[in-house]
Amino acid sequence: GGRMEKDTTKPSTGSKTRSRDSGFREVLGLSAGGYIIHPNLVDLNFAGAVGLTQGFFRSDQQNSRSDGFLTEYDVSGLFLRKEFAPLTLYGRQSTEVITRDFGSSLDSTTTTTGARWELRSKAVPTRFHLYRTKYVNDSSTGVGDFTLLRDVLEWHSESRPTRSQELLWDYRYQSVRQSAKQGQDTTFKSHEGILSHALSFGQKPDRHSLNSSLSYFSQSGQSSLRRLHWNEILRLRNRSEEHTSELQSHSFISYAVLCLK
Repeated sequence: GGRMEKDTTKPSTGSKTRSRDSGFREVLGLSAGGYIIHPNLVDLNFAGAVGLTQGFFRSDQQNSRSDGFLTEYDVSGLFLRKEFAPLTLYGRQSTEVITRDFGSSLDSTTTTTGARWELRSKAVPTRFHLYRTKYVNDSSTGVGDFTLLRDVLEWHSESRPTRSQELLWDYRYQSVRQSAKQGQDTTFKSHEGILSHALSFGQKPDRHSLNSSLSYFSQSGQSSLRRLHWNEILRLRNRSEEHTSELQSHSFISYAVLCLK
């Protein structure tokens, strides 16, 4: 495949400038699936592509060329698919060409590796998701190039103590580091947890409900932030042959501290 873009800029004062940005790709793709010993033990899936890339940027001020090797893949392995605690390991990479209004195009490469672990408990079903994502923007001129690395851990649990109650827990940890050829490096870490409870009571069909949630967020880095939020929503319903009425009460308490460094 190939691409080409021509730009002509004519300012109100001075002479006009011309630029041309072009690129070519030669790619070979492949996909396959299989298993080891038995599909329930290890189930494998793979899709990928390899190739060469060439980029050219020419303008009245400069000429540049970049050559690269393209790899795109999506591979995953599911262990113990039908058991109590199945585990999925995966990795994928993709490249996208971002066309900018001014300057050369960017080759944006995203690489993600991670694991999903599920606990199929009848009392407290739980899921964990751990992954690392790396974003790399690369241009033939070096303007706008940066690398971003994100590490994430997600935890979700739920429970139904009774038929009329539901408990949910969600937690997310995130660590981000960004470095740029031109500009300041950025780093921050954050923790976010949400505990929610839903209760329904009363006779059908006029079931009342009380929804409660407590959330906490903490971020450290160039700008630190801590936030605590408690929320309560009560809904009372009354239905008769003539009409249906509903009373809703909402109360919350929020506390936040922001610190800029």
